[in-house]
Amino acid sequence: MRAGRRRGRLQSLGALALLPLLSLLAACGPKADRTAEQLYPEYCARCHGADGRGDPRNVNLYPNEDLTRSRLTGQGAHLLIYRRIAEGYGPMPGFAHRLSAVEIGRLADYSMKLNPANAERK
Repeated sequence: MRAGRRRGRLQSLGALALLPLLSLLAACGPKADRTAEQLYPEYCARCHGADGRGDPRNVNLYPNEDLTRSRLTGQGAHLLIYRRIAEGYGPMPGFAHRLSAVEIGRLADYSMKLNPANAERK
């Protein structure tokens, strides 16, 4: 019986020791309350540029970098843009492991607003 009690106490102490670690990990997860204006500079602007026009050095090789002229953003293809942000496409990495579904949706909306063809949709 004594060995069983000792084992139970050790398990309890082990669980208590993990609590600070678990709370720290929970704080590191994605924050679904971030706006597209907060997310875009961190996750998108490096390739798509601060204004959505893409990096001039790469836009000839990858015309989809220019969100202001992209066929998808111009057509308002929200679901396809959402999937590309989540899963990646060509040289673009997927962000589903870093962003929540809500955040990816916000970035899809934001990407479409960068295209002048959607001026009436704003």
